Amino acid sequence: MKKIFLMAVVLLVLADGASTAQEQYRPFLFQINADVNFPDNNVLFQFGGGGSVSGQYVFPFFKSLSAGMSVDYQYIKLKNTDIADTGSLSLISTQAVTRAGIVLFNLIELYVSGGIGYFYTFMNANPDSWGSNMAWNAEAGTGIRISPSLTILINGSYKGYPGLCNVFTVGSGVSLRIGGKK
Repeated sequence: MKKIFLMAVVLLVLADGASTAQEQYRPFLFQINADVNFPDNNVLFQFGGGGSVSGQYVFPFFKSLSAGMSVDYQYIKLKNTDIADTGSLSLISTQAVTRAGIVLFNLIELYVSGGIGYFYTFMNANPDSWGSNMAWNAEAGTGIRISPSLTILINGSYKGYPGLCNVFTVGSGVSLRIGGKK
């Protein structure tokens, strides 16, 4: 297992240094996602939807790695078989995130990311019923590069909201790299 991990790290470093001379460094990465969520407790919750926006700085010494902030919103329907539909929850979180990615054949982008932060949740029918706690997420995705700046993504994530629920999401989005000198 250690050999496989070491080989993956070496390939990531080599791929990072293999960018062409024409490709310019773009230090800022913005990503927007829309997703469908599936809470892990199907007795209390039904599936819903959501999205996230993140902004990250791409490190010049290792262009496969970036770090920044993310804001996430999730809408989750509640269910209670005794009293029928009881409403819905809104979850809003902000997190510090890191992302590691690789581009294959100047066309396919693969990435993993993770983050930790804080969430705030409230009942949509009664905003006075609220709660908050730490939040975390792990995400993996792939995409097709339309240009060196624009990538269309498909991703999946597992988001943890301790004390409330965990949510698996499947979604799509775009990432945009901007900045740099010509």
